Amino acid sequence: LYDPASGKVQALPDAVNRAGSPLRVLHRGTRVARQAEQVRVDAGGRMAAMLADAGIDVTLRGAADMARQARVTASHAADGFPATAAIDGSTANEPFWGSAGSPAARDWLELDFGHPQRLDEVVLYFYRSSSPQGEQHGFPSGTRAGYAPPWAYWLEYFDGKRWVRVPGQ
Repeated sequence: LYDPASGKVQALPDAVNRAGSPLRVLHRGTRVARQAEQVRVDAGGRMAAMLADAGIDVTLRGAADMARQARVTASHAADGFPATAAIDGSTANEPFWGSAGSPAARDWLELDFGHPQRLDEVVLYFYRSSSPQGEQHGFPSGTRAGYAPPWAYWLEYFDGKRWVRVPGQ
């Protein structure tokens, strides 16, 4: 645990090290963190995706989250994990859309914008349990057991007559 007021670091007990682990500070110094808008990020890098996975809003100014205004339906939704949770803006915690217990070999999620809509980018976030049983070292992990990114998925759009796969994926 770091106390920024005093500059002291203390090791706290956890599930693995019940008494707290020995701690040795290898470097000590002062550094002023820049504000987010002062940090340059490589346009081709994955920094924005990593921050979003951590639940940090990295929405670009002028960019709209079109999904939040869509009507959403799913082939199946587990109890407590509705389709609407897929578009609520949260990428880090519950609720999320879950299809556990579905009798289907494949499940789908549909966003209906109400009219034809041009999208420049689609960003998907998948939930992954930290362990198969939802626990680590005998303690609850705070995750839902059995969830992982799908083995395969694709995006489709409705052309007025049928569903068509988005090219280049």
